[in-house]
Amino acid sequence: VPAILNGIGPYQDKETMFSQPLIWEYAKALNYNTFFLSSHQLSMFAFDDFYDKSALDYYYHQEISGNPLFNELGMDDKFATEQLSKKLSEFKNDRFFGVIQYNTTHYPYTVPEEFMKWGDEKIMDNYFNAMYYQDQLLKRLITHMEKENLMSNTIIICVSDHSEAINEHKNIGHLETNYIETLDIPMMMYVPNGLLKSEELNNLKSN
Repeated sequence: VPAILNGIGPYQDKETMFSQPLIWEYAKALNYNTFFLSSHQLSMFAFDDFYDKSALDYYYHQEISGNPLFNELGMDDKFATEQLSKKLSEFKNDRFFGVIQYNTTHYPYTVPEEFMKWGDEKIMDNYFNAMYYQDQLLKRLITHMEKENLMSNTIIICVSDHSEAINEHKNIGHLETNYIETLDIPMMMYVPNGLLKSEELNNLKSN
């Protein structure tokens, strides 16, 4: 996750990794409103020590939210989604840059009962339910952005720091495994028509 936020490969030495600006620091330098929201307990992996909060106008995560743990990593993603919707409404007339970090698709793939579209007898069923729940939260978010007229001038990037093993090579999750099922990472971008020049779009596609 830090490598995604500062563009420095995780194979670099610690001093280099921890001394580079994070992406929202660049946004702040360009006078954007900035925010970071996470469903995680950030202290679990020392993320709270890594993130530079001085360039953030809004900072929100499980430990300061007052919400209970929903799984072993943090709170229900719906709370982060609700807070992000509020921030988007607050900043809609200004330039903003923000990051939201979800945890639903992490083991043990816990979801509210009403989103258990598949059974819960198999680990793959649980994972499908987790993906379905996260999709529904993203749908809520995009619907809110449509109501606030933000979909015509906002770029959305969806990316992950890992994918997930579901019993491939006798592994579940993404720790202690470097097979393709945990390294093959999705990246999706939504770019409104006319927001970028054709050269900029071509550069994004080629990269």
